[in-house]
Amino acid sequence: MLGHRGCRLGITYPELTKMQAKAIVLEAAQEVLGKEGSGVDFLIGTMIEVPHGAVTADEIAKEVSRA
Repeated sequence: MLGHRGCRLGITYPELTKMQAKAIVLEAAQEVLGKEGSGVDFLIGTMIEVPHGAVTADEIAKEVSRA
């Protein structure tokens, strides 16, 4: 949803972008699951939609692995 079409939609409805961004950050997961966690495993990832993303996928992966 945060791809090209999602970004345009986010201009019209900024609350959607805020909601989705919050849903994917680690702090939000801790807020929902609690500081100690609930034993639910989850992954953070990305969907590559554009050629530049595919070419730089190794750099994107490094950022995701830090989360």
